[in-house]
Amino acid sequence: MRIAGIQILIVILLGMCSLHVSAQQKEPQQMGDNAGQGSIIEKREKQRKAKKDTIPVRIKTWTISRSGLLDKPARIDSTFDDFHVYNPIDKKSISNAQLGNYGQAYESNEFFNRRRKSSFYFYRNYEDYVLFPEDIRYFNTTVPFTFLDYGQSENKNSKSETRFNLLHSQNINPNLNVGFQYRSVNSMGQYLEQSTKDHVLNVFGSYTGKPYQLYTTFILNDADAGENGGMQDDSDVNNFVKDTQDVLFKISTKAKTHLHSAHFFVGQEYRLGYYEDVPDTTVNRSKYKKIKKTKEVFVPRASVVHLLNISTEDRSFHDPNPDTTYYKHIYITPNVTSDTARLVRVDNMFQLKAYEAPDRKFTFGKVAFIEHEFVRMSYPEINPLTGRDYQGFYGKDYSNVFVGGRLYRSMGTFWNWNAEGKLCLTGYKQGDYSLEGNIYKPIAFLGDTVNFKAHGSVESYHPDYFQQQYFSNHRKWNNNFNSTKEVKMNYEVVPNDESFKLGMNYDLLTDYIYNNQDAMPTQAGKPFSIISFYANKKVKLGGLNVDGRVVWQKSSNESYIHLPLMSAMANVYYAFILQKVMHVQFGTECRYYTKFLADAYDVPSASFYLQNDKRIGNYPNIDLYAKLKLKRTQAFFKLENAGNRFIGKDDFGAYNYPMNRMTFRLGISWTFYD
Repeated sequence: MRIAGIQILIVILLGMCSLHVSAQQKEPQQMGDNAGQGSIIEKREKQRKAKKDTIPVRIKTWTISRSGLLDKPARIDSTFDDFHVYNPIDKKSISNAQLGNYGQAYESNEFFNRRRKSSFYFYRNYEDYVLFPEDIRYFNTTVPFTFLDYGQSENKNSKSETRFNLLHSQNINPNLNVGFQYRSVNSMGQYLEQSTKDHVLNVFGSYTGKPYQLYTTFILNDADAGENGGMQDDSDVNNFVKDTQDVLFKISTKAKTHLHSAHFFVGQEYRLGYYEDVPDTTVNRSKYKKIKKTKEVFVPRASVVHLLNISTEDRSFHDPNPDTTYYKHIYITPNVTSDTARLVRVDNMFQLKAYEAPDRKFTFGKVAFIEHEFVRMSYPEINPLTGRDYQGFYGKDYSNVFVGGRLYRSMGTFWNWNAEGKLCLTGYKQGDYSLEGNIYKPIAFLGDTVNFKAHGSVESYHPDYFQQQYFSNHRKWNNNFNSTKEVKMNYEVVPNDESFKLGMNYDLLTDYIYNNQDAMPTQAGKPFSIISFYANKKVKLGGLNVDGRVVWQKSSNESYIHLPLMSAMANVYYAFILQKVMHVQFGTECRYYTKFLADAYDVPSASFYLQNDKRIGNYPNIDLYAKLKLKRTQAFFKLENAGNRFIGKDDFGAYNYPMNRMTFRLGISWTFYD
């Protein structure tokens, strides 16, 4: 154990606090009429000159949407209130099906949080651990910006988990910015065959000139995850006499999943417009009165946009000695399993864009686009004569051509809205379409402003390439599924201060594709719907704070999908400031979901599937934590699953997969921008 290292870290933090406090204390004044007067004048003159020479700190950060160069404001880093939530899947959903260790496969228990970013079927249960082009934050900053994050676990019953995250960005000139990010996680896991290693490298840059703008990023994702197939005996989850390393699992042959992906994105826009002078009011500090100036501003009226996205994603699964008690089918060889699947995608989009006219009262923006998508899929090839023997590597190419357009209003004070349509003309996805619209309306309510948001969409899309055809040592299928149709609606109410949020989701699905109890892709025979209501509320009473969230959801046909009826999270903490400089929080966070038939996990196909054998849930997962913040340094100390030994009943993350036992974790981050 590294308890000594933890103690040293605490001492360093407290030492930083004491040094800063002493620096804030006033120096003793000298005795006499003019004693110290010269030094005070010199000090003020130096401060005045230093202030004049100081560059003001301005940091802007945003992300780019997949459908065009539409920037969306983003946070610089985690806020202090949720800094202790380090696992990305817990940031996204309050309830997840997971295999127990950081970096292993997961699936959100909230249906409307199952948004897909990857085009690769076998990457979908790992998406939040890696980066995609739409995740990249672009910066524009007057000073170099660096964010450093480190964390580790410590428990006598567990092996170590270490996390490291480094982000740096700086401007070369007022318009040109470059940066990079590196993330690494090495987690051995508490149980056998559970270790994971994740590495993410991202290099990005942007040029935000007036007529011309450019965004580009290159991403490498690499991950290894051990596979144990789940517990042989579920009763071991409550056997605290038995060490976690002595628990028996269904796979004990060093089976491992390896995932790799590379993404290159470049988006560029050339804008046509004009320059105009607009009033610029500044303050004359010497005379304390306002003077009027003008500044030149570029007003875009039209533009040409080009987006290029090249990606390669692959998954390999290796088991040196396949156990036939777990693998029900052997199609290639019983000696060793070494399966590989890959997807290469090249996407080009060209847009013509007309901006809103700021000098007109009734105006809206317009976008027309054409998109070409090239896809190559590959996996082991089946022998057509025997139906099972491996005879090479099978690859197939597809090309899809889309056209579409968008109308939008984003400069209105009464309301803002957008509407978009897209249609596939040729290729594998021919006939796919989507129509969607959004409305944003601020409403005055009880002396405050409440924002009403509405979203609706209708879409039809072909099955994933790998849902139609796939062959490996333990799984094979050849399907001819119909296109899936969805009708979605979302309504949400949230005030400007975000103190609460109320909303509902609705989805009507036809020809929905799910994995049946044999872990095989299957198409639903009947249409069904899913409805969800959710609420978030923040309460502050002096130093006491409560942040609560609840989600209620229901499917009209549970033959095709299993969901918990309710999921909830409550974060209760007491916050105060120590010695006027250090922010401190002590709190507890509890996550809970009702019992339901949680999905099982199929190792060969890296997918979750229906099971009707056992319900899990009704277990409060309780964390205790303390957090410190001094200037731009943050630290947390956290006891995860603190109720495990006291409640200790049916503590599962997924069917046959136990959650980690009580574990101590710590994390610390630094932000530098001077």
